[in-house]
Amino acid sequence: MSGERSATVPRFLLVCVFCAVVPSAAIQAISDEQAWHLVNSAWAEFLNGNHQVALEMLDEQTLEEITGSSMAAAGFTLRSLASHRTGQLDKALNSIMRSIELYPESATSFEILAGVYLRMGRYPDALQAINRAIELDDQILDFFSNRAAVYNRLRQFNNALDDLNFVLGINPQHPYALHRKAYVYLNMGRLSEALSYADKSISIAQSDSEFFGLRGTIHYDIGNHANAFMDFSRAIELGTHRPEVFIRRARLHREMGNDHGALSDLNAAMLLSPGNYELYEQRFLIHMDLGNMLEAGADFFEILRLTAHEEYREDFVRNTMPVFRSFLRSIDSMMESASDAERVALEAIRPEVHDWIDRHQGWE
Repeated sequence: MSGERSATVPRFLLVCVFCAVVPSAAIQAISDEQAWHLVNSAWAEFLNGNHQVALEMLDEQTLEEITGSSMAAAGFTLRSLASHRTGQLDKALNSIMRSIELYPESATSFEILAGVYLRMGRYPDALQAINRAIELDDQILDFFSNRAAVYNRLRQFNNALDDLNFVLGINPQHPYALHRKAYVYLNMGRLSEALSYADKSISIAQSDSEFFGLRGTIHYDIGNHANAFMDFSRAIELGTHRPEVFIRRARLHREMGNDHGALSDLNAAMLLSPGNYELYEQRFLIHMDLGNMLEAGADFFEILRLTAHEEYREDFVRNTMPVFRSFLRSIDSMMESASDAERVALEAIRPEVHDWIDRHQGWE
């Protein structure tokens, strides 16, 4: 969850240092001064965008060695933030729960916990966590703005708007409240109002990738694809870690006939969301259009691996059967003109595709 925090002294560090309750049985293998230096150095790396470096500095064993220090909870909290930013959600959850165990009265820790649950899709748990943060400190406007984000995911739009209107009644220039109000209106289908609030948020915070990504989506849904492309590009320039921004720009690249641009964006999205079979399916289609049968074959095998779970199977088969049949015909037509090395590779792919089609004939 986004919030307005100091670039030099993070709120969670101040809270943990001055208010932490340290277990009396804790064993401290590192001095307070060393612990302070460690966490602050990791925080500097985090601010510079070196999230994996920060995570490696705050490995679990090292943090357990400072559980007798007032910095221990702050260390686990920062480890959670770094894990979250690198997409390691289980690690993020475990770390913030450990921080809360060390200091259960930190409102900010519950706010961060809500953000992890939100990213994991555990929306009721996110709501419970952000409510606890508000119980502990109801003077922080960010918490109400963040709760609106949870309500939005739960499709409790009126509750979300109530929280956002409360925040904006106190601070009409709160950029995250304006941004989230745009998001709520987008989900409600009120696109003109969504665009208005997206414009307002960007006029205040012109270097936030999230804001440009959302406005790009609104433009895309309205049909303003040129504006959508510019906003998605700006979000990417600003370092977005949202795979959907790359995915949507890839679609626009394809509409413009730029398959190579689409491939580049899909490859970037895969780094951010490696287990998303739909990305491989989209890349598979582009490789088909470009006649890259060997690359399409590699994506075919990856699609099958990622869709082995029954939860995906029926819908996947219905949508993909015509594509795989076309793929099989393309392999057959390419065999005559293929080089010896290509023919060997295609002959390895062909029976697998044929077998898959035969096994799922009745699923269409």
